[in-house]
Amino acid sequence: MNNEKYLHVVPSSTTAGALKQVLNKRVQIAYIALNLSTGCLPVNLSKEEYQRCKEHELWDFGDGLSYKIFDADLSKYDGIVVWHSKDVESMLVLGLLVSAYEGNIFHIDVSKSYRNCLCGQLCPEQLSSCLTTYKKLTIRQKQALKTKYNTLPHEYSCIKRYVHRHFEVVKKEDLKKKILRHVTNKPQNWHLPSYEAMAKSKIGEWYYSTFWDCLTLELLSEGQGVISEMIFEPKNEYEYHPLGCCLTTPYLYNGFDL
Repeated sequence: MNNEKYLHVVPSSTTAGALKQVLNKRVQIAYIALNLSTGCLPVNLSKEEYQRCKEHELWDFGDGLSYKIFDADLSKYDGIVVWHSKDVESMLVLGLLVSAYEGNIFHIDVSKSYRNCLCGQLCPEQLSSCLTTYKKLTIRQKQALKTKYNTLPHEYSCIKRYVHRHFEVVKKEDLKKKILRHVTNKPQNWHLPSYEAMAKSKIGEWYYSTFWDCLTLELLSEGQGVISEMIFEPKNEYEYHPLGCCLTTPYLYNGFDL
């Protein structure tokens, strides 16, 4: 798997950067610059389909290495290696490729080696230890996953989760209720409620922290939550993250600069 005959597909740019330190220099790495768990699902790997789904994104971090998948000549590879865990985002990436790519697909499930961990949480050394655990998807496995992926809505954006090996559509209001467990409608000092909601979610319902921030903003705009003062006093490097601080650069949501 560690040669230029295989294209490695990962869930995010973070994982791509870590995996680049593990694989040989000539090995190609790609990731899908779409938020599949909260946006539109592509029906194929054409550039037009990618652009259609991109228009429905809540935020846009650029195209990244998606050009190596969409409208790319995948016939030059002996197969595609998909890195994933049990989270909804990486499983949707696997579902998309199974649905749209007819060649050999190998998958590396990092949760087999590192229980309940996302790909992006693993360091290069941990990813390297997973490299030999690859398995080829059988025809039966591909058909089953393809059916699960194709039964989801593709025409519009919706929130998905992955539980008990099945994809499900989730109502946004149900996710807001999770955040409301950590906020009140009275002024208060608090850290990031969306971070707490994300940390308490099951891995199959794990969404980007940016998405939790967006839901928190909606609650604030609806008057269901009030911030009087935002406190940022972390006990260590990763314990607390104030609203909108999950990125080093500002991002926009409905015109608001976080």
